[in-house]
Amino acid sequence: MDEITFYSLESIGVVEPEDDLPEIILNASEREGLKFKDRDVIIITSKVVSMYEGRVVDLEDVEPSRKAKSIARTTGMLEEEVELVLEEGEVLATIPVRNSAKISCWIKLKIKRKQKKL
Repeated sequence: MDEITFYSLESIGVVEPEDDLPEIILNASEREGLKFKDRDVIIITSKVVSMYEGRVVDLEDVEPSRKAKSIARTTGMLEEEVELVLEEGEVLATIPVRNSAKISCWIKLKIKRKQKKL
């Protein structure tokens, strides 16, 4: 019988741009007793990839625009986080949600990442 099993690596820690990401993953898996076999699939979260790419931002360095402040009031998000979404992507559609609980994130149908020239 075929089966799919997911494991998360809890001991990866902070990843820096100059780190050897494959080596970090292998070391963490060994520490946690996981052994990779042929045909295994490794999924790396966007958070780890962002740290590896150096795409980490100190929110104290972000100056929210008027638009970000307005959206933050509606969604309950931090103004700085909204500003980063506005700077990094193109919001193609949003779905308004109305309820008594605070909304912790925008519900987006799709965000198209802007291409940055290097």
